[in-house]
Amino acid sequence: MLHELWDDPESEGRYTFCHSGPRGDEARLLLSRSARLVWTVEASSHFEAMSWYYEHQGWGKYTTDQEWDHISYAELGWEFEGRPIRSDRPEALTRSLRTSPDHRFARLREALRGHGVRVDQTLLAEFFRDGQAEEFGVVVTPERRVLTFVMPSDEHDRAITWRDISADWQVSAYRRCVMNALMLFDGDDE
Repeated sequence: MLHELWDDPESEGRYTFCHSGPRGDEARLLLSRSARLVWTVEASSHFEAMSWYYEHQGWGKYTTDQEWDHISYAELGWEFEGRPIRSDRPEALTRSLRTSPDHRFARLREALRGHGVRVDQTLLAEFFRDGQAEEFGVVVTPERRVLTFVMPSDEHDRAITWRDISADWQVSAYRRCVMNALMLFDGDDE
């Protein structure tokens, strides 16, 4: 099973070591926007993962007195091994981006067109309320450019802040949602 090490300069503990995929989703939700994936490792048990992690960090040998620590992931029945799992979220968000009368999607369509982006071929990989006054999202253009945006929740405020993360989305906190969106481009939605 694949494990990830995240470096989060805004976190008190700085590093987060977790499972890749859904088993690590809760841990990754605690990461700030500036967190970056810095290392991955395959392991067949929690003990093996922690042993590799300790070695990587230079902390010496990992030891434990917990029996469960040595149970393999296969024995636990965990079938997921760090490969991307298909999510229907980007497909549903993209449908809303292209057709919903909701003012948020209409504003986003208008902003994308203003940037010369074809809305009918763009994917909305993620979209959520970020705090009380903003919406946050990730779009993938037909040219495979990956853009994040912050949009004020006030429907009369047209200012949208864009950031191009095309060069480093693979090590960003948005990696999973972008991979799921790219599956739509690759024809996995058929």
